Amino acid sequence: AVERGTIDLAHCFEVVLRQPESSSHDNILVHRIGGQRQLGGQDPADSLLRFLEYVGHCPLVAYRAEFDQTMIDRALDETLGTISQSSWLDLAELLPALYPSNENKTMDDWLATMNIRMLARHDALADALATAQMLQVCLHQAETLEMTSRLIEKKLKDFGVEVRVVAASPGPVITRYEIEPAVGVKGSQIVNLAKDLARALSLVSIRVVETIPG
Repeated sequence: AVERGTIDLAHCFEVVLRQPESSSHDNILVHRIGGQRQLGGQDPADSLLRFLEYVGHCPLVAYRAEFDQTMIDRALDETLGTISQSSWLDLAELLPALYPSNENKTMDDWLATMNIRMLARHDALADALATAQMLQVCLHQAETLEMTSRLIEKKLKDFGVEVRVVAASPGPVITRYEIEPAVGVKGSQIVNLAKDLARALSLVSIRVVETIPG
């Protein structure tokens, strides 16, 4: 579990549901859950109830969340006649939004970019740990962008200029913030404050580009 940006290794959940028959050989090779372990798993109904209790109302996070959601909801429906009410956060959608200049396509690409070591691919606990670490990076990036956005608004307001940061696009070197001036505020006022704003934000430089709607 990830709580307040920290991975709590003591607060985790792992279970192998008992299957009426073992999976195919190919499936066993991919997911590393052997036939004996499948046949000797825990009672599905009891395990899924414990899973729902563990999750509670917390959001669930995955990379390509549609696969995980479908698999879990199918097991819940077949065993308990219900599905999870938790919301899902898909890192495959969130990461490109936070890093629009990055061209990564797969989970392995993102893990390499973030220098996150995958202990064992297609192992449930290893995948969960790597996903939690990627979530930590996302949370830190989102928090940084949000804090800087609010700081830009505050510092410009200190200079007598009312604006609202409406978007932020981080890049490998430059992060672009899109600013919507309040009614009556001219773009030239913000341009003229570029050096003062850079000093207020403790940055080497800021480039303000004035644009015309449309």
